[in-house]
Amino acid sequence: MIYHLSKNNKTINGVLEIGGSKSESNRLLMLRKYLSDFKITNLSKSDDTKTLIDALINTNKIIDVNHAGTAMRFLLSYYASKPNSEVTLTVTGYNKTPYITQISIGSACAGYSAGDVNADSFVNVTDVVISVGIVLGTSPANECQMDYGDLNQDGTINISDIVLLVGIILG
Repeated sequence: MIYHLSKNNKTINGVLEIGGSKSESNRLLMLRKYLSDFKITNLSKSDDTKTLIDALINTNKIIDVNHAGTAMRFLLSYYASKPNSEVTLTVTGYNKTPYITQISIGSACAGYSAGDVNADSFVNVTDVVISVGIVLGTSPANECQMDYGDLNQDGTINISDIVLLVGIILG
């Protein structure tokens, strides 16, 4: 069976009957989450589908998918596609020696912007002072400060970045 989906300004009414497989159920649950709330009947009773349902309504920052690998794949792409999404997906019930124990989605540098090395949402003289400390070696830089303080993108924070930062502040 072939389905064609397209964005349309028209309302489509109808019934889509599924066989109750885990694969069909999980895909329809994701379509419903992305598009709109529509009724799905005959969902799979599998652990993966139950886990996916629970995870999609979960408002916590940490979601444990236990051993539901199928749910993990769908959730990873879903949260990666959501702007400003910050969630940690954990796997606790799979193998005795897990290869992936946790996946975090979202910016580790939330609040930072170009030149704003203290993430206070302002580019000002405080950022210059911190950047000078980094250049002189008196203040260690974290990864976010390196990413957002390296204004000329040469791989390091140096005097050139401080000159550019002062230029931003002075306008």
